[in-house]
Amino acid sequence: MEGKIISAGLSKFGLENPINIMKVLVEIPDEEASFGMKVLQSLSFVKRAKPMSAAKVALWEDLKVAAEEVRLHKQGKIKLKTAQELLDEL
Repeated sequence: MEGKIISAGLSKFGLENPINIMKVLVEIPDEEASFGMKVLQSLSFVKRAKPMSAAKVALWEDLKVAAEEVRLHKQGKIKLKTAQELLDEL
């Protein structure tokens, strides 16, 4: 079931300093997205709740894959292409 991903900035202890803000991703099924947004926006400690665009969701997924590949490379489990190998493909 495909769900919308909602980003919500939560401040710790009610402080406005951006250093004290936690960002949270919440996956909500499409049919519950409207209700989920209302719930998040009704919480006094949630500073911002907004749906992510499809492009941002795709970018987020690509970044997760890339981070996992880097982790595996550092562990010696996979070999990544060099910058020269990537340029040679162009």
